Parts: sequence; C-alpha cells; structure tokens
Amino acid sequence: MEASRGELARTDPGTGRKLWTVQWSKASLDYGADGSFGGTMVGVRGVLFGRSGERSLFEADRAEARQKEDWLKLSGRVRLQAQDPPSSLRCDEVLWDAAAGTVKARGGVVLETAAYSVGPFPELWATPDLTYFSTPDLFEAGRGGKERWNKR
Repeated sequence: MEASRGELARTDPGTGRKLWTVQWSKASLDYGADGSFGGTMVGVRGVLFGRSGERSLFEADRAEARQKEDWLKLSGRVRLQAQDPPSSLRCDEVLWDAAAGTVKARGGVVLETAAYSVGPFPELWATPDLTYFSTPDLFEAGRGGKERWNKR
C-alpha cells in the first residue's frame, strides 16, 4: 500500500515505553497475513527514545521498519541531533536498535559537540543521547563501565 504524509510510533509491547516515532512524506507499507506491518518511508524525521524518554531527533532520506522488530533503519544523509548536552551525528546509515539502546552508525560518521568534533569513521556506535560513543569492538565494554560509574 502506498501512503503519503503520515506518522508512526513504535512502543515496546511489554512495557508500553516509546521506542521511536517517524514522520514521512511518502511510504510503501506492507501488511502481513498475521496482521503485522512494516514499510519503507521517504523524507523522514522523528525521535529516538531511550529508557528515560526522548533522546535524539533525526532526519534522513529514507527509513525502514518492521512492526515485529525493535529497530529502525535510517539511510541517506542521516542526521541525529541530541539536546542535552547538544551534539549531532552525521552519517550514511543508522540502525537504531531500541532493544539494545544502541545507535549503530555507518559510512562517514562524524560526531560533533560544542567541545570537539570526531570523525569521519567507517562505523561508530553510540547511546541515543550521543553522550557515549565508541567503535563497535569496544562499545559494550566501555558502556558497561559508564553505566557502573553513573550508578555511583
């Protein structure tokens, strides 16, 4: 089914917590025999939510999502904008893995804050508020240390 201008919000079915919202200028939606749906959207913008609410705004040329999954894939001139503290991430593609709480960015990834700019990297993973980022091989180990530090 083709649709023009619309909006979709994805929530965690177990907790009701918002995972992401997306608005599009044009979309192609697919409905499964089991009642599930997914689709590809063009001209998108929206919000990524973390455990404590809204974390980043985004814009991209395209997005893909599936109702049964907790991910949202953004591609083409992707830009994420975090508000607190202010920072931005630019790249070619992002996979927002809401279940893991991880932004997985690929292709010319540049992260900018008021204090510094890093990149471009071929791939960088980050928390949805962009306050912690690392290469994929070091991300989980470093984030575990950050979470332990924040609990003190």
